[in-house]
Amino acid sequence: MAELLAPKPNAKVAKGRVWLVWNGDECARQYRVVLRRGSKTAARVHNTVIYTTRFRTRILAAGKTFVWRVRSCNEFGCANTPWRSFSTLE
Repeated sequence: MAELLAPKPNAKVAKGRVWLVWNGDECARQYRVVLRRGSKTAARVHNTVIYTTRFRTRILAAGKTFVWRVRSCNEFGCANTPWRSFSTLE
């Protein structure tokens, strides 16, 4: 399973575009990045399939909290990381 690296849990980051970074799963063929505003049940900001271990978001609103996770998949199935949150500065 992938491991989330950055931003750190509950980090406060500059507003704008944010790099989401994780350790790759050795056997993963693809990753799905899910980013939501406010909570893990809120509307998605991103739901994107990529093939690398980092993703740069679109411009995020200032002073808001976001949660994200990564789903790594290979020929045997998929596994999700735990949700992690961060906030953008005003």
